[in-house]
Amino acid sequence: MGIRRKSTTLTIFAILAGAVLIAATVIAAAAALPEDTSEQTAVAEVNGDIVTLAELAHFAQFNRASVIEAYLTEDGAEMDENFWKKEFRGMTPIETLRGKALDEAVRMKIELQLAREFGFVSEVSYDSLLEAMKEENARRAAAIANAEPLYGPAKFEESTFIDFYRSKLAALVKERWAESVLRPDEEELRSYYESMKSSIAPMEDRMTYERITISYRHEGEDSEWRIKDAFKVATAVREHLLAGDSAAEAAAEPASLPSGITAVYDGEMALNEDSASRLYKSENALYLALRDSSAEHPVPAVIDDRAAGRYVVVRVTGREETKDPAFEEVRDQVRKLYIEGEYAAYVQSRAELASVQLLPAFDETMFSID
Repeated sequence: MGIRRKSTTLTIFAILAGAVLIAATVIAAAAALPEDTSEQTAVAEVNGDIVTLAELAHFAQFNRASVIEAYLTEDGAEMDENFWKKEFRGMTPIETLRGKALDEAVRMKIELQLAREFGFVSEVSYDSLLEAMKEENARRAAAIANAEPLYGPAKFEESTFIDFYRSKLAALVKERWAESVLRPDEEELRSYYESMKSSIAPMEDRMTYERITISYRHEGEDSEWRIKDAFKVATAVREHLLAGDSAAEAAAEPASLPSGITAVYDGEMALNEDSASRLYKSENALYLALRDSSAEHPVPAVIDDRAAGRYVVVRVTGREETKDPAFEEVRDQVRKLYIEGEYAAYVQSRAELASVQLLPAFDETMFSID
């Protein structure tokens, strides 16, 4: 299966950041390509396995907001009709977005290839993913018909199923890999615990924050122009919070755009032992942003809540100090986090060593933002 990696200096934030893909859902992105191009178009090959346009578009939408913010804040770019094709420091935003999407798509393909190596799947193609979605939706429909408990949506769409499928397989592969390859002992776990025990303290019982939401979904649809307008409003709201304005003032300040998008102040909320589990599962990106905030940086970057079709802007208003837990109290959690970190590093090493071939359609892909 490859070399055994030892990386005990990973922080909980890096580990949790990798987990964001577990619960997150995204909006599907169509591609502005020639008429004969479809979601099944091959844009790259990873160790001989095809990456389709649909897979690349999935991760492009996931990274879109962060790419925009980076160019606006670091390069002074303007969000106009030429934004995506204008060159900054030798690269255009669309090239950056393609690159980030490709990195994620390669990692996912590596994870699927590992699942195949361990015997959990026989195929890693996009068609096999769609077949798995069909089977999962049939299972959910049967559960609903039989009045059985069901977590998550009643029916998956392609854009929301990818991360669910990836997470489900990763959980199986990680444990099998840990048992057969990693095999952490007590000394390794204690050493890891010492390196991150302050971070493992339960933050859930000691944080308050203000939340402002800006919806871009209208009648179930997420149009590109509404997404753009909503992001402009979210960015303006965040700037007001950074300037020290009250949350109510920040939400009221941005003028309503022609699309009718407005900012809504949801009030002050708490991240504690009662809300942490729900927030981690249903709004994972928000949960991670709160965990990653600090007294020096209480306003995280704009959060794209794709499942709800909205942007979220928050400001942490209070946090309390907690004592480091004893190793014995959190051993199982330490083991889980250690395995997750080591597995993420192993997948990354496999991705870096992978044979990746870009196909002609890759450089033509515009993700409906041309």
